[in-house]
Amino acid sequence: MEVALKRHDEILKKTVNQNNGHVFKTVGDAFCCAFTHALDAVKAALTVQLIIKEEEWKTSRPIRVRMSLHTGAARERDNDYFGPPVNRVARIESLAHGGQVVMSRATAELVRDILPEGVWIEDKGSHRLKDLARPEEIFQVNHSDLPSDFPPLKSMDVLPNNLPAQTTPMIGREKELETVRKLFDKENCRLVSLVGPGGMGKTRLALQVAADMVDKTRDGTWFVDLTSITQARDVAQETARVLGISQKSEADPVDSVAEILSDKDMLIVLDNFEQVMSAYKVVVAWLKCSPGVRFIVTSREALNIRGEHVFHVPPLSLPGVGLSSILSQFEATRLFIDRACASKPDFTVNNENAPIVAEICSRLDGIPLAIELAAARIRLMNPRAILKRLDTRLKLLTGGPNDMPERHKTLRACIDWSYDLLTEDERTIYRYLSVFHGGISLLAASAVLQPIFDDELEVLGGIESLVDKSLVYRKPPIDDEPFFGILETIGEYGRERLKESEEDESAVYRFSDYFLSLALEAGKALDGPEQKGWIDKISANQENINYTMVYFTDTGNPAAVISMTRSLVPFWIMWNEFSICREWILKALEFCPDSEGQDAAWLTLQMGWLSLSIGSYNEAEDSLKKALGLFQTNADETGEATCLMRLGEAHFSYGGFSKAMKYCKESVVISERIHEANLNALTHQFLGNIYIREEKVQEAQREYQIALDSYLGCGNERKTAEIYNNIGAVFYLEERFQDARVQYQKAIPILEKYGN
Repeated sequence: MEVALKRHDEILKKTVNQNNGHVFKTVGDAFCCAFTHALDAVKAALTVQLIIKEEEWKTSRPIRVRMSLHTGAARERDNDYFGPPVNRVARIESLAHGGQVVMSRATAELVRDILPEGVWIEDKGSHRLKDLARPEEIFQVNHSDLPSDFPPLKSMDVLPNNLPAQTTPMIGREKELETVRKLFDKENCRLVSLVGPGGMGKTRLALQVAADMVDKTRDGTWFVDLTSITQARDVAQETARVLGISQKSEADPVDSVAEILSDKDMLIVLDNFEQVMSAYKVVVAWLKCSPGVRFIVTSREALNIRGEHVFHVPPLSLPGVGLSSILSQFEATRLFIDRACASKPDFTVNNENAPIVAEICSRLDGIPLAIELAAARIRLMNPRAILKRLDTRLKLLTGGPNDMPERHKTLRACIDWSYDLLTEDERTIYRYLSVFHGGISLLAASAVLQPIFDDELEVLGGIESLVDKSLVYRKPPIDDEPFFGILETIGEYGRERLKESEEDESAVYRFSDYFLSLALEAGKALDGPEQKGWIDKISANQENINYTMVYFTDTGNPAAVISMTRSLVPFWIMWNEFSICREWILKALEFCPDSEGQDAAWLTLQMGWLSLSIGSYNEAEDSLKKALGLFQTNADETGEATCLMRLGEAHFSYGGFSKAMKYCKESVVISERIHEANLNALTHQFLGNIYIREEKVQEAQREYQIALDSYLGCGNERKTAEIYNNIGAVFYLEERFQDARVQYQKAIPILEKYGN
């Protein structure tokens, strides 16, 4: 077979090339080819079939190849093609039999009047494809020297199923489809639960998987809609109705269905299972008695039974910052554009509105339902007007199509559905957790929920329950502690409910108090032995921290804003968050009650450091000299020494080595006297840098060694890595390459640990 497949590949590649086409991708044993002219594609397909027919295959049965042709505008990227035409031609190909060539009407219209002699096309009628969208008129390409008598096309109209046709195309989800199909390829995988919050597209994904598997099941694929079912006992009755199983009044419907399923080979989709979770016993019974039947369950929580494979349906892919010029590569923006064009045919994406479309989709968390409802607003609003109103998205995103289920006509109704299924305790936890933005640690959640739950394990159990119901999701642990997230759309709904319950003020107060404490502790611990954990905590909670600072600003708590700013500036500068840093320093300076006091001095110093970091040296020196005067007036030696060190850094940055040396040496004297070890080490490090630039290698090594000893004593891992790097540079300049390698190898794992 291997020899035969190699020959098959040679025939295809050579013939496609000879007919002005090229193979742009292979998927398994399938070849994806592109042609500029439709007639070239027809000639290539027929030539391949003729060669394959005459070839003497040394296999148990002759090789036969099915082919399909379609015409459309595809997107080219990295020598590959993407878009609806590529998906469509694959769906058309799945209709055919070995040795058969079929084409769409789009291609047929281009070639019907210019076909070579002995070639004709035969209308095979309209057929539903596996994409469940509009039917396609299919034509068979015939050649006088090739067979033309084939069984009926394997379309959705012929194969056993009740899958409903879809009125809109499915956008994206290629990775998710492949993942779920591969789950079913595993031995003994017979139950896959597609889990996710409302509006995430679970039903559409399930339908497409079922359609893709329709020709792989003897007895078909069947869709059971449980939307109107509220009692577990009715699940079996609805399934029996869909499968056409007649019911005896005295018989248990679970048993009746089980009896019929016992020898079947089919796939059953049980949609919207979350409202009848106690019916999991029904699924267990059917799995036990029907080895050939597989199930897809869509639900907002898993069934939690043995043998279940849970797939969490993710949001659609979103463009990152600066990627708005390539919106077509991301599922969320493609969906918005497609639905916006359906709503307003003259809608176009241009350089001006592309970043706005990207931001709309990002603000809506990549949730398909939310994006579709927003795109429908294009009838009356441009993208900028929609974006401006997303702070009240639950009011904006209404007016879904009349043929949608009621719960999907508005975003609020969709989340109402989930909320109504929660227990009272779960609703309370959800409301309180909605004050978070971006991330939720167990400690932070416990602080916010403290009046209701005293036990941290109770809080963890409540959060896990919301994770199971797809209202909260797991994120990677932070500092070995569990960490969670909540989509902003779901959070907004929770905050509305929190306000209705009149719990919002106390919840927000505890939330803000927690993050005030977190920021202050982090500021103190940044240069100590636990710095990695604190860096990770602040990084993961930046949105929460920003909301906290806005809250303190709005509620008139200047002391909190000043304290948090002073603590967070080193983090912002470390991450190059310069605009945020500048904004909060200026705001904190405005709040200072005494323009010449301690807080004003430290904030002025930090403004100088920030200016230095962005290369504004004149502004940096002005701020630092002003801060130095304030520290000396207030007799703050720590501030004075820090200021002198930063002034040294400023002069070093633009080549003023003698002044840099003077300032740093003055700083060292003070920091040694007041036992500020980290500050002293940092200043010695700068002295080493100055000596390096002056080519005084021995002096540089001495300064670096002093800094290294101090950093090791403080447990300052980040700066220790920098010093290893510095000492490595000294050895390199001395051509002690092996010694330099040793120092660099010490630094690398630490730098990698901190993502440097």
